[in-house]
Amino acid sequence: MRRTALALAALIAPTGVLAQAPDCTPFTLQALDGRVVKTHDQGDSGPSIGDLRLGERIVGDEDGNPVGELRWVITLLDPDHGGEPTHHLMRMYFLLDSGTIITEGVHALMAQMHDADRVSVAPTEMVILGGTGAFRHARGVVDYMPATDGNPEDVQFGLDISCD
Repeated sequence: MRRTALALAALIAPTGVLAQAPDCTPFTLQALDGRVVKTHDQGDSGPSIGDLRLGERIVGDEDGNPVGELRWVITLLDPDHGGEPTHHLMRMYFLLDSGTIITEGVHALMAQMHDADRVSVAPTEMVILGGTGAFRHARGVVDYMPATDGNPEDVQFGLDISCD
């Protein structure tokens, strides 16, 4: 448990980032280089409730200019059901120069929790839980829009955000 807590703390700790980040109005980010994924098998060997998938990557604006980092924690909620999608709790942290945006949603994935090279091809709408800096009092939704071919380099995030 302590090892998991330390891994989560390292995952959300910001590092110095890049170009001009967006403000608290709707915008789109795209996945850029630097994708790193780690899995942590909790409890029984193989897919089981509570298994974690931790990741990070650089994100950019619609023109491909780096504006920050995305870090995520995915927790398996139910194991594989004979080829049917499994449900995961997905929390994402957008670490931008102007602040952090925290999102969460339930995501349906096929049995790929422990395959760090695979990504979901299922679009998901996640709620914006809040933020810091320019995103203080943030609310709205994020549309996770993966490539239909599963290419981890072709992912976009549509943030319908406001901070009123």
